[in-house]
Amino acid sequence: MAKIFFIIPAGGIGARMQADRPKQYLQLLDDQTVLEGTLKLFQSLNNINYGALGISKNDAYFPTLKIAKDHILTYHAGETRSDTVFLGLKALAHIAKPDDWIIVHDAARPGLTSEELELFITEVMYEKDSIGGIMAMPAVDTVKQVVHGQIAQTIDRETIYLAQTPQMFRYQYLYQAYEEALTRKLAITDEASAIEALGYKPYIYQGYPHNFKITHPTDLRLMRFLLEERKLCE
Repeated sequence: MAKIFFIIPAGGIGARMQADRPKQYLQLLDDQTVLEGTLKLFQSLNNINYGALGISKNDAYFPTLKIAKDHILTYHAGETRSDTVFLGLKALAHIAKPDDWIIVHDAARPGLTSEELELFITEVMYEKDSIGGIMAMPAVDTVKQVVHGQIAQTIDRETIYLAQTPQMFRYQYLYQAYEEALTRKLAITDEASAIEALGYKPYIYQGYPHNFKITHPTDLRLMRFLLEERKLCE
């Protein structure tokens, strides 16, 4: 049976948040930070075996987190998100086998529920002959291509999806994809784009509006509201 590992790149500084610390360490709820919320999501599932967390070399916040750390391997993040994910793949090389699964998830996306994450994992694992797939949301607004501040064309939104994480792929394919992409200096913005560069077509699975990435101060306020409402309904 293939094992499941996760990689969370958490070495960014979150400059657009204009905060006194990286956004993954901002307070989300009374009892947890953004990163704690994301890590606890993955630790809530019994079928996930191990995780790798890429943090800044001078990170002084991670040691203070109140989470179980015995199944989390920390390593120094790279200069870019792509570098950090590839370093995570290398860090897992001694325990991950070629057919094992790797889930990459943004540190600043703590909005999923355990049930939603588990459903995604099940769908990816049991897709016939699949090497992996991603969560994504279909575009609901009219999509414009803009060049130099002017509309160049209107794009058919029926074919447009907005990529999210988690993104889940077989270890051997994801490692090969990142190795080749970084060697060729391709512009890789997520795992799927690296896989696509190898000629594969990843599957799309249901995303969720509450699975947005915390980027600006308003995002943090909205995520707090959503999670507080969820706690009240439990």
